[in-house]
Amino acid sequence: MKVLRRVATALLCIVVVLGAAAAPASAHAQLVSTNPADGAHVAPAPKQVSLRFSEAVSLKLGGVRVLNTDGERVDKDDAKAVGDTVTVSLRDGLADGPYVVAWNVVSADSHPVNGAFTFVVGAGANATDEQVASLLAVPSDRVWRVAAGVGRFLSYAGLLLAAGGVVFLSVVDRRRPSKRVAQLVAGGAVVGVVGLLVQIPLQAAIATETGRHALLSPSRWIDVLSNTGFRWSTILGIVGAAIVAMAVWAAWPVWAGLTGAAITFVSFALTGHTRVTSPEWLVIPADTVHVAAAGFWFGGVVLLIVTWTQRRRDDDAVGAARLVDRFSQTAIATVVAVGVTGVYLGWKEVGSLHALTSTRYGFTLVAKLIVVAFVGALAAYNHWRLVPDIRRTGKRVVTADGVPASTPAASVGGPGAAKTTRSALAWRRLETTVRAEVVGLVAVLAITSALVAITPAREASTTGGVFSATVAFHGGTLSLVVDPAKVGTNEVHVYVLDEAQRPDDSLEKMTLRMSLPSKSVGPIEQPLEDAGPGHWSLVSSDFTIAGKWEVTAVAQVSKFEDQQVTISVPIHR
Repeated sequence: MKVLRRVATALLCIVVVLGAAAAPASAHAQLVSTNPADGAHVAPAPKQVSLRFSEAVSLKLGGVRVLNTDGERVDKDDAKAVGDTVTVSLRDGLADGPYVVAWNVVSADSHPVNGAFTFVVGAGANATDEQVASLLAVPSDRVWRVAAGVGRFLSYAGLLLAAGGVVFLSVVDRRRPSKRVAQLVAGGAVVGVVGLLVQIPLQAAIATETGRHALLSPSRWIDVLSNTGFRWSTILGIVGAAIVAMAVWAAWPVWAGLTGAAITFVSFALTGHTRVTSPEWLVIPADTVHVAAAGFWFGGVVLLIVTWTQRRRDDDAVGAARLVDRFSQTAIATVVAVGVTGVYLGWKEVGSLHALTSTRYGFTLVAKLIVVAFVGALAAYNHWRLVPDIRRTGKRVVTADGVPASTPAASVGGPGAAKTTRSALAWRRLETTVRAEVVGLVAVLAITSALVAITPAREASTTGGVFSATVAFHGGTLSLVVDPAKVGTNEVHVYVLDEAQRPDDSLEKMTLRMSLPSKSVGPIEQPLEDAGPGHWSLVSSDFTIAGKWEVTAVAQVSKFEDQQVTISVPIHR
């Protein structure tokens, strides 16, 4: 138990570090496009602002604010979300100048998302980065995000230990559990429930960006639970943990304990990435099997250490060997289930080798896979090498002078052993490797608690969003906007302002040349339509391949003179 306490302390430190590293990238829904586009110059003033996301979002804990550079709200505070689109009406008579749109929503997988973009009404320069930063200044939420990561870790470790432990007691060690084992399972259930409950106020603090105020507001807690997936995941997690704890503590029938474990495992699949990954009919069952297998593996090895230690102390080396043998037979199937379902679910969230090697989610997933592979190798070594060594000696460890290991004088590692047999050495190695498995599995849980707070690689690498860039041009500036900057159809806007930052209507026409040097595509030349003073637009389907495109805007200054500027535009899948 002392070793387990040390492991728990060390891994809790890892969770804090991982939580701090993952905190800035917690968004799962991605902003796909906006109207007006980010950085756009519009005239006349729009009647509303709309935002489209990569998945359905909720405004229950958030909202949309449109501010002028004095920090005054110019929207009607009537933001509404319908599916993946959010709209908010603007007041009449907006003055010319820059405006900042700040948005804060909760994605379908229950994670908070926020951001901002700008647009300009009429003539004038866009808002500077300093202006935007001062208007949107809010206290850092890093502490709350790290705390939420710790809460997730506690819920994972506690619930999987309790539920997986009950499965172990039902399938492997069918004796009535000792008081220490019952305390361990019940304690895991309590820790898991605490981890679930602390996430509710922390989610409110993060999603509303109001920190301590929302943390202590029961009405905001209710808003958090309005998310269907989060609500049912929490309820089922608590119910499952309660059944598991009572089944062990009060010696309920085996089926009751297994029912509680099943409810606990299902609760994990009702929130997070699987909530918005297709096809749900396959992804959710696969996630449930993955969690159940991981739970049995983790809870099983922890209880295996505790129960075989108790039997050895009772001089029951034979019983301890049989226990290890039974667990080994089932654990190897568990390892395979974890691997198969994990590869499938990982691929659904990654989708390509590029996404795996170019995103934070991909890097973190690779780290998790490395640890899982290490722990799996230990399990395989135990199953095919150490356990057979014990089994071949008849599970009854005997010292060199023929004294049965079940006697006090010759118990495995005991002071009366004259010389350890091959089986005794296997026991010692098995104890070392199984403890290493526990450390590795807790590390996996720590990494997972950070992984679920990072945008899946498939979304991070494929959702383009609005691209906007402004460069010096013709004595003033040229702004290029590509929306949504993804393979397929895109809206392209070019805005040219003169030295006084007014729309430049002196240019006769504007043409775009688009090329993708890495794939030897182009240049593709397209004329732009005149959309107003200093504004040209184009609906283009020429961005057919993801990559860094070179877009050249060519302006006809006079009958005999052209001016051009080239901008690199990343186009995503």
